[in-house]
Amino acid sequence: YTGNGAASRTITGVGFRPEIVIIKGDITESAVIRTATMPSGTSKQLAQDQPMITNRIIGFADDSFQIGNDADVNASGVEYAWVAFSSSPGDLKLGSYTGTGNILRNVTGVGFQPELVFVLGSNSKRPVWRSSAMPSLQAMDFDDFALRTGLINSFLSDGFQVSWNDEVNQSGVVYHYIAWNATPGAIDVGQYTGNGLSEQRIRSPGFKPEWVLVKYGGDLPAVQKPQGLDGHRSGFATPEIFTEQGVRDMEADGFKVGSDQSVNATGRTYYYAAFEDRNVHN
Repeated sequence: YTGNGAASRTITGVGFRPEIVIIKGDITESAVIRTATMPSGTSKQLAQDQPMITNRIIGFADDSFQIGNDADVNASGVEYAWVAFSSSPGDLKLGSYTGTGNILRNVTGVGFQPELVFVLGSNSKRPVWRSSAMPSLQAMDFDDFALRTGLINSFLSDGFQVSWNDEVNQSGVVYHYIAWNATPGAIDVGQYTGNGLSEQRIRSPGFKPEWVLVKYGGDLPAVQKPQGLDGHRSGFATPEIFTEQGVRDMEADGFKVGSDQSVNATGRTYYYAAFEDRNVHN
């Protein structure tokens, strides 16, 4: 959609009542996420040390979501790309927990063993994520920070384990999580090695994705592309405009990346999550 600067606006055509929406504009503002477990009217920036914020993604309704007029989501004349998810038993679970400050905390009740988890704190800390393709005990944020320990340690048969850092377990802080189960033909997580060429095809998902997230294991930001963002363009999680050298295209059995170092530098390891349209729309 194209921003109009209106104080309140409804974006229709989702096809279901969303429970997660991510928005990124072709503007030097961060990507923004809201889940159904967050307090009314609030959302979270994906790549900055900020608390829960208002006037971005305001709420959800049948076939739609509502936005405010902050430049993150609705500056006049700016193009925005969005992706929406709904929960699905055995595939996607939303929830929240309160941090304890302990060295370890098990978060249970997910209903399956996840292979991908996002944790979004209500404090002034960046969201973080871990996939089963990442090294043991390591996770990372969506900004330009590398894999590290002390965040999301591992996945359990009915949930996941977090460690001591304030991004995931500050005492008394509420954290919102999204847990996905890799499902053949619908959700895939993995890794690949960059080749430094102008393009590289990543065929391991084995299906045509509707949304792809890629992050280098080092100090570069995450890149994400909804299928609905036309051309070869994708958006960084960080405050940058769209790029044509990130995640360029969706293909029948995977996706194609360009030459940007965030997705395809020679010899570097990249981690991805790819989603078919089973519970996602854009």
